[in-house]
Amino acid sequence: MISFSNTVMFWGLLIIPLWVLGLVVFLRWKKKSMLKFASANLQDLMFPQYSRGKIVAKHILFIISFALLIIVLARPRLGMKVQEVQTQGADIVIALDVSNSMLAEDLKPNRLERAKQAISVLLDRLTGDRIGLVVFAGTARKQIPITIDYATAKMTVQTISPDDINTQGTSLSAALEMAISTLPEERKGSGAIILISDGEDHEGQALEIAKTAREKQIFIHTIGIGSPQGVPIPVYENGQLKGYKTDKNNQTIITKLNEPMLQQLAAVGGGVYVKGNNPTIALDQIKKEIDRMEKQVVAMKRHEDGEDRFQWILIFAITLLVIEIMMGEKASGLMKRIDMFTPKQPQINRK
Repeated sequence: MISFSNTVMFWGLLIIPLWVLGLVVFLRWKKKSMLKFASANLQDLMFPQYSRGKIVAKHILFIISFALLIIVLARPRLGMKVQEVQTQGADIVIALDVSNSMLAEDLKPNRLERAKQAISVLLDRLTGDRIGLVVFAGTARKQIPITIDYATAKMTVQTISPDDINTQGTSLSAALEMAISTLPEERKGSGAIILISDGEDHEGQALEIAKTAREKQIFIHTIGIGSPQGVPIPVYENGQLKGYKTDKNNQTIITKLNEPMLQQLAAVGGGVYVKGNNPTIALDQIKKEIDRMEKQVVAMKRHEDGEDRFQWILIFAITLLVIEIMMGEKASGLMKRIDMFTPKQPQINRK
């Protein structure tokens, strides 16, 4: 099975039709220009060095080599490998709040985007730990199962938005229940949950669930995103600010960071609470806590792309380019005999 690592490079192939069109226009202009000096019957005598066939042949060689180079830049790969790897580390499940309140802009560009940026930085720094991701608002959903495929996890994180959860609100209990179910049962003592939220819990059962998690030797760390003073939640339409979210009484909703709730969760869950004014630094601090945990060895299958197969294509493309460069545009005896691009003129019988 052939796959390509950089398919965006194929847009470069759009240059080829433009190149062909330019060549056709040039050859027609050249023909009209030559007819001003000599009729078609006399052009071979007037311009013995001109070879339309060589010009076309050089362009064909260049176009083919250009197309091959585009394919090389797209990085064709053949096959897919499944490799079993053993890793020693902890299991980490990140529970990310994607409720509408995370669109507040007390952190720029907004709370959610800053949290996603921090998660991406964390994934870059992981080496042996397995990672999972749960997103939640009024309900929770497993977005990424436990994995060591950091690259896929990072791409998934970038696509997260409040639209991923239909039920709005903030249910910390739903987030914790889903995160606990994501962690393997056999990995007791090496499981941790990092909950990233503004802490606006609308249900109030999260502390009981955190206590149960601690009994299972699952540690809960929390990161508070937002400001205690509170800010409105912006509403955008086509990239333009249209106003702010309002409640049933048409009053502007103010979302505040509920630090006491998140601090209690961390205390009950045996973890730490970090204020997330800088989410990247906050995750670094929690990562240090996780590094102190007991590590376990686990074997996992990792899917890897096949090997690069562009080397021979590159050699062929370079060979065609060298031939194109060495080929002159002046007519030769051989090219005159096999010139298929210039129409043959009838011989004049002078008898």
